[in-house]
Amino acid sequence: MRTLTILVCEGDPLIRSSTAEMLQALGHVVFEAGDEKAAVAVAEQHMIDVLLTDVGLPDISGIQLADELRSRKQGLRVIFATGRDHIAGNMPDPSVRLLMKPYSLENLKAVVSDIA
Repeated sequence: MRTLTILVCEGDPLIRSSTAEMLQALGHVVFEAGDEKAAVAVAEQHMIDVLLTDVGLPDISGIQLADELRSRKQGLRVIFATGRDHIAGNMPDPSVRLLMKPYSLENLKAVVSDIA
């Protein structure tokens, strides 16, 4: 698997940091954000390959965040992390994947490999 630069946007600090640690263990460069404002700031300052975002962020939906960042960054791939399986039916875009919570290192690795 090639090294990707991944922005993890998750409102829960524990989930965010553990996800970042798992991605780093897989060899990726990771930036963290807890909300829309922080995510946009990171995306403006760095070249991001993948946005991994919780669907239910504290200030905006992850779907809205993905739309916002994709309008600014062509080719941005997105992984939505959620515990709600009804969202899976809304993923027709091949550059978008769904990661069901709770997820393991193996689940995370499989989804990132698939989108890379």
